[in-house]
Amino acid sequence: MSRAVVKNPGESPKVIDLRKGINHLQELVGGYFTTVYVDSLDEAGITVWASDEGLMLRQDPNLSIGGQIIVGPVVFTGTDGDGGTVSLTRDQETTCLAFLSKTSLSVYDGLIAKGRIERYL
Repeated sequence: MSRAVVKNPGESPKVIDLRKGINHLQELVGGYFTTVYVDSLDEAGITVWASDEGLMLRQDPNLSIGGQIIVGPVVFTGTDGDGGTVSLTRDQETTCLAFLSKTSLSVYDGLIAKGRIERYL
């Protein structure tokens, strides 16, 4: 198992034990997943995982990153530099939580974002 941070829409982030393989990651994000590139997190050796079908599944807005709304649950893991997923260090957990304190949408902001998103679906 490896340590990861999970942030669900409208909830506080949690540090969890992530099981090996893709199945647990798929459970957490609600299906197929993709990575979301965030320069500062990439430099810190952190990968952000999100639902690849979040908009189609009408998942709730969760984060606002550089003007882009990320919907559905997101998972933060460490990376080994060769593309492998590894456990977050304590420092990386702190980095994730600080990042989330700046980018998480409140329930109110999430409802506003959801209304804007649905106009385009």
